[in-house]
Amino acid sequence: SSGGVGRSRAIRIVPFGFSVLVLSGMPLSVSRFLLGGVVGGAMGGLALKLHSMSHAGIAFQLRAMASGRQRFEEFDHDGSAFAALVDARAWNRLVLDAHAKLLERWPQ
Repeated sequence: SSGGVGRSRAIRIVPFGFSVLVLSGMPLSVSRFLLGGVVGGAMGGLALKLHSMSHAGIAFQLRAMASGRQRFEEFDHDGSAFAALVDARAWNRLVLDAHAKLLERWPQ
């Protein structure tokens, strides 16, 4: 053996969901740690965003009750993409809009 001179590095391809993660020269445990950190960080950020949106809706309703308003107003999430995950009415609007767009493009 020549002591490692001229050896090529093996490339391992690891299937991950709908994409393929290519790991080159990195130990599998380190790559799993990094992948877990990325996925965990993304999920944590999503959970934090959903919690803040839910909190904003509750705070809106509490301010309305504290001011003595007799009329109910729906909290608007300002067109946020995550609103459908927090609010059932936003989910229904999203589904109805998707169906309406589908029907517009449906061949006659």
